[in-house]
Amino acid sequence: MATGDFPPYLYRVNLHGVSHTAWDELTGFQCSADGYVDIYDNNNLFNALKNHLNWNSGSPSHLISTFSDKLHAENWAWKQICNGRAETAQLMTIDPHRIVNRFGRPIPILDVLSFVQKRPKILPDFIDETSVEGEYVVFYKIPRDAVIRVQNVSVVNLLSEG
Repeated sequence: MATGDFPPYLYRVNLHGVSHTAWDELTGFQCSADGYVDIYDNNNLFNALKNHLNWNSGSPSHLISTFSDKLHAENWAWKQICNGRAETAQLMTIDPHRIVNRFGRPIPILDVLSFVQKRPKILPDFIDETSVEGEYVVFYKIPRDAVIRVQNVSVVNLLSEG
């Protein structure tokens, strides 16, 4: 994906003790898979995305999911809490222009829907296109410097705001 072909902010929901992607206050997010994917090989890219989208596979992913819409991310976090999947969550606001490697080069960001529209067979049978609308995936890591805001999401926060 070309630089700038993404929204001004991305949002990542981190579910404490549940998310496969590791979060560290000092270094940021790190994908759960070892090694790298040859993103210039369409078959490797296809397989990496297909693996990532199959939530039931349980296998580690080289990709980190983000949302392009804050309200969508908040609603998804609340859904996970209300369904008992997690007690709390963190909603991170991310500046995609700061998602760079240690040499300052942009880390690839992929608009999932545009890729799925080109290759619909990438989606597992239990997921439709609306499930990936507004989803952007980042390869490998999101540096801490790219995370510009951390917001706690919990029932206690909801009650105190109400």
